[in-house]
Amino acid sequence: MQIQLSQIALDKLEAGYNPIILKKYVLGTGFGYIPSPDQTELEGDKVYEGTLSDPYVKNANVVKYSAYLDFDTGDFEYGEIQGYDSEGDLFFTAVRNGPVEKKKNGIEPGDSSALMSM
Repeated sequence: MQIQLSQIALDKLEAGYNPIILKKYVLGTGFGYIPSPDQTELEGDKVYEGTLSDPYVKNANVVKYSAYLDFDTGDFEYGEIQGYDSEGDLFFTAVRNGPVEKKKNGIEPGDSSALMSM
């Protein structure tokens, strides 16, 4: 997965903006491209959006979020994820090499398409 912070995110980090809290994620149909800091929207079509978990601080350099997809969410494919901060600014774009299929109630044991950790 290719992950790129947006130019707004880079500017906020450089300016010492604190705290940065991510709130929302959006899934899109695009995949197989390298995101750029200047990207402002999904390359593909939006298929789902939701609220990110509260942050988990792993250490001074790592903060983790999770994006949960309910079992009754689907059917769609996604290959790109964008995260937005509490001010509504695009913070990152993450892109997979290929799509993930999310089927409604179709989760098999060990299937990770219902949870994404970032």
